[in-house]
Amino acid sequence: MRHFQQAGFSKIHTERSTVTLEYTSLDLFFEERLAISASTRMTLDGATASERSTIWEKTAEALKPYQEADGMIRLQNETICLAAW
Repeated sequence: MRHFQQAGFSKIHTERSTVTLEYTSLDLFFEERLAISASTRMTLDGATASERSTIWEKTAEALKPYQEADGMIRLQNETICLAAW
Protein backbone atom coordinates (compact mmCIF):
# COMPACT_ATOMS: atom_id res chain seq x y z
CA MET A 1 0.00 0.00 0.00
CA ARG A 2 2.96 2.27 0.54
CA HIS A 3 3.45 2.54 -3.23
CA PHE A 4 -0.12 3.72 -3.68
CA GLN A 5 0.32 6.31 -0.93
CA GLN A 6 3.56 7.48 -2.55
CA ALA A 7 1.70 7.79 -5.84
CA GLY A 8 -0.71 10.25 -4.20
CA PHE A 9 -3.66 8.07 -3.34
CA SER A 10 -5.10 9.02 0.04
CA LYS A 11 -7.88 6.47 0.31
CA ILE A 12 -6.92 2.85 -0.08
CA HIS A 13 -9.20 -0.12 0.51
CA THR A 14 -8.14 -3.76 0.38
CA GLU A 15 -10.25 -6.86 0.61
CA ARG A 16 -9.09 -10.45 0.88
CA SER A 17 -11.08 -13.33 -0.53
CA THR A 18 -10.55 -17.05 -0.91
CA VAL A 19 -11.24 -18.56 -4.31
CA THR A 20 -11.39 -22.31 -4.86
CA LEU A 21 -9.88 -23.40 -8.16
CA GLU A 22 -11.34 -26.71 -9.33
CA TYR A 23 -10.03 -29.05 -11.99
CA THR A 24 -11.65 -32.32 -13.00
CA SER A 25 -8.29 -33.87 -13.86
CA LEU A 26 -4.55 -33.35 -13.85
CA ASP A 27 -4.66 -32.90 -17.62
CA LEU A 28 -7.07 -29.97 -17.28
CA PHE A 29 -4.91 -28.45 -14.54
CA PHE A 30 -1.86 -28.60 -16.83
CA GLU A 31 -3.86 -27.30 -19.80
CA GLU A 32 -5.08 -24.28 -17.81
CA ARG A 33 -1.60 -23.52 -16.45
CA LEU A 34 -0.20 -23.46 -19.97
CA ALA A 35 -3.07 -21.29 -21.21
CA ILE A 36 -2.72 -18.57 -18.57
CA SER A 37 0.87 -18.65 -17.31
CA ALA A 38 3.56 -17.20 -19.53
CA SER A 39 6.25 -18.20 -17.04
CA THR A 40 5.08 -21.83 -17.15
CA ARG A 41 5.12 -21.82 -20.94
CA MET A 42 8.60 -20.25 -21.02
CA THR A 43 9.95 -22.77 -18.52
CA LEU A 44 8.56 -25.72 -20.45
CA ASP A 45 9.60 -24.31 -23.83
CA GLY A 46 13.20 -24.17 -22.60
CA ALA A 47 13.13 -27.66 -21.10
CA THR A 48 14.14 -30.93 -22.70
CA ALA A 49 11.56 -33.69 -23.11
CA SER A 50 13.04 -35.43 -20.08
CA GLU A 51 12.89 -32.26 -18.00
CA ARG A 52 9.26 -31.63 -19.03
CA SER A 53 8.37 -35.15 -18.00
CA THR A 54 10.01 -34.65 -14.61
CA ILE A 55 8.20 -31.33 -14.12
CA TRP A 56 4.82 -32.94 -14.88
CA GLU A 57 5.57 -35.86 -12.54
CA LYS A 58 6.69 -33.60 -9.68
CA THR A 59 3.70 -31.31 -10.17
CA ALA A 60 1.29 -34.27 -10.16
CA GLU A 61 2.94 -35.53 -6.98
CA ALA A 62 2.62 -32.10 -5.33
CA LEU A 63 -1.08 -31.97 -6.21
CA LYS A 64 -1.93 -35.35 -4.67
CA PRO A 65 -2.97 -33.87 -1.29
CA TYR A 66 -5.52 -31.71 -3.15
CA GLN A 67 -6.88 -34.48 -5.37
CA GLU A 68 -9.99 -36.39 -4.37
CA ALA A 69 -10.77 -40.03 -5.08
CA ASP A 70 -12.73 -39.12 -8.22
CA GLY A 71 -9.73 -37.17 -9.58
CA MET A 72 -11.14 -33.70 -8.81
CA ILE A 73 -8.44 -31.23 -7.74
CA ARG A 74 -9.42 -28.33 -5.46
CA LEU A 75 -6.93 -25.59 -4.67
CA GLN A 76 -7.61 -22.75 -2.23
CA ASN A 77 -6.28 -19.46 -3.56
CA GLU A 78 -6.23 -16.17 -1.66
CA THR A 79 -6.87 -13.05 -3.71
CA ILE A 80 -6.27 -9.48 -2.63
CA CYS A 81 -8.37 -6.77 -4.27
CA LEU A 82 -7.29 -3.16 -3.89
CA ALA A 83 -9.06 0.08 -4.73
CA ALA A 84 -7.38 3.47 -4.38
CA TRP A 85 -8.56 6.98 -5.03
